[in-house]
Amino acid sequence: MKIYRLIILFLFLCRLTPLEAAIVDSTNIPLVIIDTKGIPILDEPKVGAVMKIIDNGPGKMNHPGDSPAFNGPIGIEYRGSFSQYFPQKSYGFETRDASGNSLNVSLLGFPEENDWILLAHYNDKSFVRNTLAYTLFREMGHYASRTKFCEVIVNNQYMGVFTLLEKIKRDKNRVNIKKMDPTDIAGNDLTGGYIFKIDNMDGELTWDSEHEPPGYPAGSVKFIYYYPKATDITIEQKNYLKAYIDEFENVIFGSNYTDANNGYKKYIDVTSFVDYFIMGELTRNIDAYKKSCYYNKENIASGGFIHAGPLWDFDWAWKNFAECFEYNMDGSGWAYKIFDCGPYPVPPAWMTRLISDKTFADNCHDRYFQLRKNILSNERIFNYIDSIETLLNDPQKRHFGLWNTLGKKPCTYIGGDCQILGTPEIDSFPTTFHGEVEKLKNWISLRLDFLDQNMIGTATLTPYIYDSQTNGILYRMFPNPCTDIFYIESPQEISEVQIFDLDGKLQLIKNNINNYISSIDVSTLKKNFYIVRIYFKSGEVSNAKLIINL
Repeated sequence: MKIYRLIILFLFLCRLTPLEAAIVDSTNIPLVIIDTKGIPILDEPKVGAVMKIIDNGPGKMNHPGDSPAFNGPIGIEYRGSFSQYFPQKSYGFETRDASGNSLNVSLLGFPEENDWILLAHYNDKSFVRNTLAYTLFREMGHYASRTKFCEVIVNNQYMGVFTLLEKIKRDKNRVNIKKMDPTDIAGNDLTGGYIFKIDNMDGELTWDSEHEPPGYPAGSVKFIYYYPKATDITIEQKNYLKAYIDEFENVIFGSNYTDANNGYKKYIDVTSFVDYFIMGELTRNIDAYKKSCYYNKENIASGGFIHAGPLWDFDWAWKNFAECFEYNMDGSGWAYKIFDCGPYPVPPAWMTRLISDKTFADNCHDRYFQLRKNILSNERIFNYIDSIETLLNDPQKRHFGLWNTLGKKPCTYIGGDCQILGTPEIDSFPTTFHGEVEKLKNWISLRLDFLDQNMIGTATLTPYIYDSQTNGILYRMFPNPCTDIFYIESPQEISEVQIFDLDGKLQLIKNNINNYISSIDVSTLKKNFYIVRIYFKSGEVSNAKLIINL
């Protein structure tokens, strides 16, 4: 049967010819123009090319003949696995200097780096599934790839709407963990930072978990080394990371895993796992725990914790399709119950184990309902989606004029009543872009209603503090007393936090927060009473008392 499907797929792809479309005369989003000098783009290796980006700024039109914001050499290749079968393919590219070496540059206002992705939207007719997930995770206080929509021309052929985004990478402006060198083979230098993941395997460097997932006998969990790269990581670094994860798994799957001092909290950044759980369940992402699932570990001097994230790959999220709990069209189902689906790749049962701890489950409950008041409110999410629909009103006409996917039923191979490749959705298939946007919003409404009624855990939330001196600014600060890290949350954006001792001397400052939640590391401060001054984006200021580990 598998061979039959491959033959059908091959015949389908062979009959595809590049669709000719007029080169973009003008667009309200950035225009990316790539010229490979006639050399075909491959899966790998990267081929040399020249790339121009036309970006005259917000509210201005971009034309192919305009002066480029970027003009330079790149190396480019196709990326993705199943998505490479789509007529519109995603690209990975590296910005280079004239000699062909990687060169860090700023593209579309992003921090300087050299590894980038142009994400195709053949499988997401709303254009917004990935950018919405990344935006929400960033607003929750974590790193996720920055994104910008653009239209792309390759070798004088219009290729449609793409999203330019940052590749997951260790960098002070991406995954901000310590840089690892081959000489970092002992002491604190050996302990981080690292990035590893669960994903499809295609020759990557892996190690096996020592634990079969509970209830999934003979399930082989393979972790993939991601940073340092397979070509750079030393045997000492490989052994250390494996040993550390083995130690963590011995604890989390042990009988004393909830112990406050020696349980799982000793090893993970709990907040990142709580927020990762919320995003996995909000999007009902079938891949949340088994594929494109990233973790990063800081060094011991920085805490040593394993962090869940960054988020990645939501093309198969936010939708109903013919697989396991994704069949549910009423918004129900739990992504963390992935073991009910016979998953491959086989994920570790970390999240299943974590939510069996009442404290963790209660944290998820409290965090979710606080986020529902601002970042995850229907109004805020829908406003974002509507803003993207407005932004792409003209580009989407060219895109769908080229890739005729609207109103077509997708599936993983062509046959029967399947008309295009893509996630095997079981919903209606709108014939307009606006219809796709409304379909997504309706899905989100149902999902939020389900989560509102069924979120794990029970309420134990520290209540918001009402500050009558600041026209009723609401915030909450927890835990208090604390030992090393405390959090501040508010329905209004926080811009800066200052901490003073009782003599009025400034002891710590955290600025440029610009978020609704912030974690504050006070591990360098002595045990004592302190005054916390919270500056809000509105210009209001609140003061609160903090006790550090008395």
